Formats: sequence, structure tokens, C-alpha cells
Amino acid sequence: MAAPNEESVSDAPEALAERQAWHRLLEKTKPQEPADPYGNPLQLAFDALQELNHIKGAIRSNGRARDHVERVEEAIRQLAWGAESAPSPPKAEPKFSPGKIGMHNRWHRDAGKPCTCPPALTEALRSRP
Repeated sequence: MAAPNEESVSDAPEALAERQAWHRLLEKTKPQEPADPYGNPLQLAFDALQELNHIKGAIRSNGRARDHVERVEEAIRQLAWGAESAPSPPKAEPKFSPGKIGMHNRWHRDAGKPCTCPPALTEALRSRP
């Protein structure tokens, strides 16, 4: 199901049903906490699979529950890999960006935090060589 197109919003029952279904999917799949923007989706999937392994150990004798866990494991693998046959490794970023603003941005990126500095500071850094 594709995201409803905002430009062609229709009051037709089919369009309304599609928008409602899309909204339900968004609500049901919204995480409690957003993923790390610099995180690796494969690592996130690996961690989830490790947690499911603990559950599988706890429900060893319940075959029906194990079937459900195995389906969840496969869904996690599909989400991590997407439609590709294998995920591409991350592209190498240059280690050093030119200028002071590059150092400033790299400092925030390496700390894993978004820049919340005053705009005057970032503008002053942009104007320096």
C-alpha cells in the first residue's frame, strides 16, 4: 500500500478506506522510541533476533508459539534486508570536512547528537575558512 497522495485527496469511499488503513499501519508500527539516526538496521535486526532467541528458549515445548516466533524472525530479516538480495555496505565518508563548520558538524555526528547550537554560532562558523 502506498502512502496516500496529499495532492489528490478524495472523499470517495475507496480513498477514505485507503487513508484509514494507512493511518492504522502507521499507528501500529510506530516505535516507542525512534531508532538511532546513525544506527545500522542490520545491527538493530540482529539485536531483535537475539531477544527472540531468548523467547524461543523459554517456550521450547510450545510448538505453536515457536512457529509464531519464527515468523517474526523472518519478518525482521526481511525488514532489515529490504527488497535487495544483500544490503550494501555503508559508503565511506571523508574523515575530514573542509572548514570550521565541518569540524563542528563532525563533533555533533560523532557524539550522536543533533546540533542545538545557536544559529548565530553556526553561521559564524560557516563564514570562516
